[in-house]
Amino acid sequence: MINTLFDPLGLGPIPQMPVVPTEILKRHQCYRQADNGFKSAVRLLQSLWREDRGYPAGQAHGPDGKRQPLGSRLAPSIGRAGGGFLSREIATLVRRELIDHEIGAVIDPENLYLNLLSPQQLAFNVFGQLKLHRDLATAVFCRLLPGRDMTVEDIRFEYASGPRGGAYESGSTAFDVLVRYSLPQGKRGFIALEIKYADGFIDPLESLKARYAELARTTSLGLGPKRKALGTNRSLQLLRLQLLSERMLHQDGYAEGTLLLLGPEHNMQVQTVAQYQCELAGAAAWTVGFRYITLEQIIAAIAEEGDTKHARDLYRRYCDWWLVDGEIHLMSDEAEEDAQLEPMSTRAKVLFLPTPPLPSSVT
Repeated sequence: MINTLFDPLGLGPIPQMPVVPTEILKRHQCYRQADNGFKSAVRLLQSLWREDRGYPAGQAHGPDGKRQPLGSRLAPSIGRAGGGFLSREIATLVRRELIDHEIGAVIDPENLYLNLLSPQQLAFNVFGQLKLHRDLATAVFCRLLPGRDMTVEDIRFEYASGPRGGAYESGSTAFDVLVRYSLPQGKRGFIALEIKYADGFIDPLESLKARYAELARTTSLGLGPKRKALGTNRSLQLLRLQLLSERMLHQDGYAEGTLLLLGPEHNMQVQTVAQYQCELAGAAAWTVGFRYITLEQIIAAIAEEGDTKHARDLYRRYCDWWLVDGEIHLMSDEAEEDAQLEPMSTRAKVLFLPTPPLPSSVT
């Protein structure tokens, strides 16, 4: 059922991300010189989604500092009306969450509403639907994390445990999404999510800030010689989130917790989590589990648990790389047809030399 839902033509999984020619990116107003190959494909996919709905492109600052159209952004009139969200119910939820969000949480409304690459917009499109349908949320997370007798009680966005001036003050680290659930015998658990879409982990090399170093000491992590490796470069953000998870588990009365990283299957920068997991396994004192699942997996779980329409909409919006591949082939076909139909007057002219006169002996 899942294969026919997402792949009605039977194309199968795309073997690798297509390399999008610059000409196509410029045609769809989504060329950015700094983008890597994956981000270029993501930007094009979002531009195609916008075009399919007839939404005008928004604007962003170009390399010269001037504002120019960008296909992966929505025009303000469309974006602020909720055009980037997959249903009116989710758009209404977003407006409510912006009013009731956690104290100190960092949510940029312009980025949330207008940027189609925004992980926060992705978070609301996936987990906003689950918040509106908690039975579905329970079924989805029981499928993704089997063996737990959980009932989802609440889903929060941009969440960090502790009052203003605590966790937020040192690095502004927060979970993109926090799922709270109940367990038998009155116990509670949580799933803290970090969500990536077009980008990966770009933390600069730096040591742990004092706040996180304190958390490392007070949560019995026992990092020892692993601490330096865990606290540098691309794993630093995950370490911060792991530390906040440990703090929540020990101070907020939870019986169990999981830090879950979510990203597209083909985002190779997010695949650096594999190295993080190996390092994590060496720090045996972690009490909060760590899992990595792909965006495609959670969309499939939503479909398997019955919400096929929303799953199809999510897949088309965020993961249908065959649409990008098709756009590349379409341009190739158009170029071939143009070459065949090109009039003689526009082609390279062939110079015909006059026929030399025959020798007099022949005449």
